This record gives sequence, C-alpha cells and structure tokens, in this order.
Amino acid sequence: SRLRVATEGFPLQETEAPPLLNVPVYSLATLGEDGETNMNVLTYASPVGIRPARLWCISLYRKTKTHENFMARRSGTLQLLTEQHAPLTYLLGGQSRRDVDKAEESRALGFEWQRDDAVEELLLPGCTAYIRLVL
Repeated sequence: SRLRVATEGFPLQETEAPPLLNVPVYSLATLGEDGETNMNVLTYASPVGIRPARLWCISLYRKTKTHENFMARRSGTLQLLTEQHAPLTYLLGGQSRRDVDKAEESRALGFEWQRDDAVEELLLPGCTAYIRLVL
C-alpha cells in the first residue's frame, strides 16, 4: 500500500517507503532464571502517565528471551541508548540470546556490560538514562 506523508512545502506526497522517524532507541536489560542478563533493542517505549506514579508502555516481541524474562521476573531496566551504541543494533535487536552470547559479543564491540548495585541486571555503559521498570 502507498503511504501519504507531509513534506516541507507540500501538503502530502505519495511514497513507497515509510518516512524516517527520529525516535529514542532503548535497550531493555532483563535477568533470566539462570541469573544471566539479556538485552534487546526497543523503539516502542513511552511514558504514559506521571501521577501518582510514572507509567511506561513498552512493546516486546513474544517468544523472545527478553519477553520471557520480563514476564517471569516482572522487571527490567530500560536503557536510553545514544548514537555511540549504534554498532550494537544488530547484535541486540537482530539476534537471539538463545543463539548468541550477547554479553561477549557486546564486549568485543567495546561495550562491556557493567554491574550496578541498584539493579540485578548488568547494564550497558554510556546510556543517557537508566529507568527501572516493574510490573
């Protein structure tokens, strides 16, 4: 199907490709029953409430290790990625923890996961923000 998008100076133009969006990119760190951290790439995350408590809406693919871990433990740490994390996109977003050691591959790319006493999961270094999510 064709999309109609607004462009500067023109109300609508037809296009085959969706428009480029500039949205925050997150990684959700979760802990498995084996005590190992898993991470993914998450672009569908948005705060949806402020009071009485800040609520977040996130979208996870089912049948993934991240979904399995998050639903079992009912918690995880949302990490707001920066442009420097771009090399991790395929590793965290296109590969499964069931097939790849994401921690080791991430380390090889220069992003060794780090411990923080505030959470159970290991975390990526250099994120703009770390947000604890609890169901």
